[in-house]
Amino acid sequence: MAHGGGDIFQILSALLVLSGLAQSTELFLMSSVGLAGYFWLLH
Repeated sequence: MAHGGGDIFQILSALLVLSGLAQSTELFLMSSVGLAGYFWLLH
């Protein structure tokens, strides 16, 4: 696995996404609740 540069890139990308979600946790929770309510209203 040491020779795979793509794996390192994917790990760094995942860390960036996770850090971004951690910084916008309130927005993420609000959007999740909004989507849940939206689908609940549809069904």
